Amino acid sequence: MKVCIKCNTINDDNEEYCTNCGAKLPMPMLAIVCPNCGKVNALGTTECPICHHKLTGIRPKKVMPSVKPPKQNKKLLRFLAVFFGLLGVVIFIFLSQRYTSAYNYTEYMGVKLVYYDQDLHSQAQAYYVIKGGHKQPPKDKPFTLDVAYLGNQKSDQKKFGSCSSRKLAKLYDTHRHYKLHVQAKATEFSGPLQTVISVKQTVLLSNGKTPISGLEGHYPVKVATKPAIKYIKILEIVPNSL
Repeated sequence: MKVCIKCNTINDDNEEYCTNCGAKLPMPMLAIVCPNCGKVNALGTTECPICHHKLTGIRPKKVMPSVKPPKQNKKLLRFLAVFFGLLGVVIFIFLSQRYTSAYNYTEYMGVKLVYYDQDLHSQAQAYYVIKGGHKQPPKDKPFTLDVAYLGNQKSDQKKFGSCSSRKLAKLYDTHRHYKLHVQAKATEFSGPLQTVISVKQTVLLSNGKTPISGLEGHYPVKVATKPAIKYIKILEIVPNSL
């Protein structure tokens, strides 16, 4: 029987070409077969490399060459393993960043605005969630942050719940969005109570890290729909750690 070295099809001894793929079939070759272990050795071999039986004087025989499996390219396999390993790491990092970017739990901040009249009697309040409130703001340049307006009723404060960062992120996503404009001499909250606060940017960023955070005291304010309001106090609702 002849075995095709290309497709491993078994052919009859009288076939010269493979009946399956058409490849030329191997021809019998002369070799010295060890009478002790059956090892096929090349002509001229004087001792079997397997059992060390002496082969001197043994007549060569016609044998069919053994079918050798194709050699695997180990370098290619290593390259592919490293490549797909790195690709998996990149995909994992990408998906992780994509997931966390939807709720970046360090960039949302809850804020309560309390409005006062000339005699510092409380007149109203408003609740916001600021996106990007914990990011380093630009120095000496106006900038704008996105805010979500939660409402102006005392009951709206309950929406903050435990005030976890996850909660703030969800509140931001489920409420109407407005803008917080920070300029050199004034800060403006857009929304139903359009509020212009007379506070300098240098004061607003006095803690050197985030806007509003750590801001204390009452500041002059103008509210278009409520002229009786003269002052405002800004209170940060600090998120709890998860």
